[in-house]
Amino acid sequence: MRFLRFKHSSSVPEKLESIVAKGFERLSKSLARGSNTQVHGNRSTTSTTASNNGKRQSSRRGTHDSDRRVPHDLRLDHGNGRYGFFRPSSQPMEFDSIAKSSTLYQGTLDAPGQFQYTTLQVPGQSDIPKLQHKLSRVLFSPGVHYLQDPRTQVYNFNPYLQDIMPVDQFDFDAISTFVTASKDETLTALAQANGLKYYASTSSMTGALSQLHFLLSNFRPVSLLDFSRQQPETLGKMTKGARLPATMILRNRNGCYAIDSDKSSDREIVLSLLGHSLERFLTKTPQEYELYKKRPQERMEKIKEVNTYHYAKSGPFLMRSQLDCHDDRLLGTGTFDLKTRAVAAVRHDLAHAEKNLTGYSIVKTKGRFESFERELLELSRSTMLKYSLQARIGNMDGIFIAYHNISKMFGFQYLPLSKMDEILHSFGLPAIDYMDQKRSLNDTVENLSTKMANEEFILSLEIWDKVLSYITNELPNTSFRLIMHTVPISKFESKLRVIATRISDEEVETLQKSGEKLQKLLANASTEEHSEIVRYHVKEIMKLNQSLRHSPVGIEVQVKSTINDIVIRERHPVFEHMDDCWKVGVKLTQMNTAQAIEVYNTCLSEKMNILMNQTLLKTDEDASSLMKVLRLLGENRMHEDKNTTATAKGKVIWNDE
Repeated sequence: MRFLRFKHSSSVPEKLESIVAKGFERLSKSLARGSNTQVHGNRSTTSTTASNNGKRQSSRRGTHDSDRRVPHDLRLDHGNGRYGFFRPSSQPMEFDSIAKSSTLYQGTLDAPGQFQYTTLQVPGQSDIPKLQHKLSRVLFSPGVHYLQDPRTQVYNFNPYLQDIMPVDQFDFDAISTFVTASKDETLTALAQANGLKYYASTSSMTGALSQLHFLLSNFRPVSLLDFSRQQPETLGKMTKGARLPATMILRNRNGCYAIDSDKSSDREIVLSLLGHSLERFLTKTPQEYELYKKRPQERMEKIKEVNTYHYAKSGPFLMRSQLDCHDDRLLGTGTFDLKTRAVAAVRHDLAHAEKNLTGYSIVKTKGRFESFERELLELSRSTMLKYSLQARIGNMDGIFIAYHNISKMFGFQYLPLSKMDEILHSFGLPAIDYMDQKRSLNDTVENLSTKMANEEFILSLEIWDKVLSYITNELPNTSFRLIMHTVPISKFESKLRVIATRISDEEVETLQKSGEKLQKLLANASTEEHSEIVRYHVKEIMKLNQSLRHSPVGIEVQVKSTINDIVIRERHPVFEHMDDCWKVGVKLTQMNTAQAIEVYNTCLSEKMNILMNQTLLKTDEDASSLMKVLRLLGENRMHEDKNTTATAKGKVIWNDE
């Protein structure tokens, strides 16, 4: 309960004094009855947490629901009750009902165990690019940075950054192409030299690690405490797209396995291509960047580009991470990722935005629409998990984000990995009492969140190793396609479903080329033709998926967390002190063939449905309410920009040197 300072001061209205007095009176009566009533404003709720937790609560320093880092609205009654952090003692766990005789593997894992993260030094690496246009000051100044102040129209950075080169004018043949893990000779040799069984790039690992995050955290929501009340979300639930099944291909290479992304359901058109273009835009001088522009009358020679990688191992895994940018003044290695983030009007209405460039802009820091806050909120609930995993795999300090609407740049933000950890892993963390003399100064939200993220990363690799060990024994000396999808069992438990199907090298090429073929068809077709092309592609891919379903091997993975050797009753595992010890009981059970086929079909159908929805161009009549609002805001802003341009007298630059 909030404490009202100067309660008896004459400056406090009499009516307010009366309300406060009644609140204290109700609290005193409830305490006298021995209940656990918690008062929130003018509403009270009765907690049964103490009786439900028993021994667990007393050993966990008496925490209860109201102490959790949760939005206020979630602590109040909503229909069937509050969010519910603690599992009632009367509710058994399905994990406990699985008999040892029916498990493929049963054991307890902890971090780091034998999965210590170790950097591998590879000589001959090229220099890592640096930010240009004086953008490096964003790295050392928290918060968002407007490219142009919307009130005074003064530019905080070079106005050259505002207008983005159209995708069709950028010569993508001039840049170096991405090398998959299975075709990277250095990565293959490094895996064999170090006796490592699996090797992959970050892009092919993050899907699997995301599913393992959902399993270990039991779909922990992201923390929304830093966002204003102007956002309608009261729970930071991950988006449907972020929770999609992960699919990948493990190619056998003389007893080692290269993990490649499954590209059959990719739709990388404008946003993916633009990401490659903007990466050069931010790390090259204007003169250097102009060299990438297509020149129809001239034969463009390929610009010499060399990718720089970070290599690390953990257990039997070798991980390769491309290094986008570097600054010596940052902590640790000084490296960070470059990410370009399209505004909501583009992401929620991609097919329309590709046909008709939107005028939707970011003109304020907070707010439900046209704000940096909304973009960060949606980023937190969708791809931030993937970004944080990429940064952790590459031992990076954080990510640099450039916000745009395909044609125009709006601003920049730097998110250290520690901040992403706090957003992704602090939901449910007890409120910290800094007056508690037993609490260490290191027991901060930031440190506890990072500890959770680090240990979850190692535990994820340990569980994945157990899964892959079983599958490679069932499908020896062959390549296979892997599908991973975590689903909830109940409010307090989840399970990971894994399907593996044998696949030949010829079938791999057919599958991967189907995705590449789609990209080329879409790139050379008008926007109106995209829907029909994707419909045909989805139909063909579904046929291909059925032909590749060779006696699938299916397993389920369930976990049970203990902290300090006590089974948690919390809905999501949390640390209260930096010396807390997290262990995870793991059980693997086998699916029958019918179950494996059903999961195989369901998971791949989900990915095809998302592909269709992204491509379907909706008319104004068919568009959702959100799409209509975003389109209207874009049209209004485009009209305003035309008037502003017509009356503009010149560009003013802050601190121009």
